Amino acid sequence: LTITVDKAAKKAQLLKVPLLTLSQKEPLYGKGEFVFQNSLTPSDQIQTLVAYAIRELELQTFAVFYPNSPYGFHFKNLFTQEVIRRGGKVLGAVAYHEEQTDFGHEIKGFFKIKTTQKESSRHGKEEFRLGLSVDSLFIPDTHDRVGLILSQMAYFDVSGLTFLGTNAWNGPDLISIAGKSAEGAIFVDAFFKKAPSPLVTRFVEEFQKAYQREPEALEALSY
Repeated sequence: LTITVDKAAKKAQLLKVPLLTLSQKEPLYGKGEFVFQNSLTPSDQIQTLVAYAIRELELQTFAVFYPNSPYGFHFKNLFTQEVIRRGGKVLGAVAYHEEQTDFGHEIKGFFKIKTTQKESSRHGKEEFRLGLSVDSLFIPDTHDRVGLILSQMAYFDVSGLTFLGTNAWNGPDLISIAGKSAEGAIFVDAFFKKAPSPLVTRFVEEFQKAYQREPEALEALSY
């Protein structure tokens, strides 16, 4: 619980006892030199993601497709605030049910997708085109559901925009479900084992020698 984390963090800092918190929630009293976290905070993720999207990718207009949950709502607000702070624009946002698996209604309504009747009768299926014009779509959800969303975006021919996500995207189901529709998508996480940094390379090599496998994010954070 947040209250427990805040109290424990304050006491650990006072007694100078190292504390590892198992939560993304940043303690009210700050991390301090004796308080460590096992993951990135939401604010860390959003600041890094938006900075990269606007500075490096030169994206300017955004939309948010998020689950109707505390996690989705919190990340939607953080993302919107950070985009505006950095001079970008959030042109729209749509929520879906937390356990939803069919997103056709939300996708068609959100992007104002229209059918081409001539093509529909010729090929026996509908052809879709994008109505809402944005550079990027932010989806703060887990890798399995994001895989479904991206595959359905591709089905409705929602293309020409960059998909952005949180570290919850980092899981095996993203690629296995989304396939090629995930190509070019970007998400943020605490550790990338193939990063060119000499520090990362040395850590991965030493970890492999000791444990005969590659390290994951938790091992890197602990290190």
